Amino acid sequence: MTAHLCITTYKSPGQDLLKLELCFVGQDCMRVPAILGATYGCQARRLDLSFNVLKSLDGLVRFPYLEELILDNNRLTDDVTWPSMPHLTTLSINKNLFCNVHLLLARLKDACPQLRYLSLLNNCACPDQLTVARPEHEYRNYRLVVLQQLPKLRFLDSRRVSSKESKEAKECRGGRNLILQCPTLLDSEESHQSSFMSRMNLPSSSFLFGNKSASKATNRDKIITQDKDCNRINYATR
Repeated sequence: MTAHLCITTYKSPGQDLLKLELCFVGQDCMRVPAILGATYGCQARRLDLSFNVLKSLDGLVRFPYLEELILDNNRLTDDVTWPSMPHLTTLSINKNLFCNVHLLLARLKDACPQLRYLSLLNNCACPDQLTVARPEHEYRNYRLVVLQQLPKLRFLDSRRVSSKESKEAKECRGGRNLILQCPTLLDSEESHQSSFMSRMNLPSSSFLFGNKSASKATNRDKIITQDKDCNRINYATR
């Protein structure tokens, strides 16, 4: 298969390179190609690796000045290691296999301290209602959890962060930690399958293979808060 790399450059009137963008989409890559980093890493400001089968981000260490990174439709999981990206302001990781939002946020907080835009749609870690039916309040709670850990965000998923959300998240940082129930990797695989079934007008996977997640339904309707000054965990059913 022939690999297709799209390079976009922005130059000043004097022909000095201002910005370089790379697009390497739909090439079935499991890793970030080493040749991309070796050739363009120090110049690239935007990198789009969507619609591959990425399972590792090791090659990103060669892109120290990235400002925008698009990794939609890959196979990234909670186990992936995030390199330090101090200049990154935009990260899109829609439709991957992330399940544990708390683990992901902790790693992004360290690796990408300047994030302003983050999109996690179509991951089990994000109760976005795009894959399987999830109650609206669960998505609201999820947004507060994200903003609590990444207070510099201005956009989360498809919505601008409101002043009300910022205020609520700030209040949470002051006195309590929000905790969401985290689905498993099996849930993530099933949600992708359910989304496919829905688009094809086929019976749901729970109908075909038995409802494995029925016992989890009540847990997903809860948000947990833990006070910093005590060990008590409060369960508030919504």
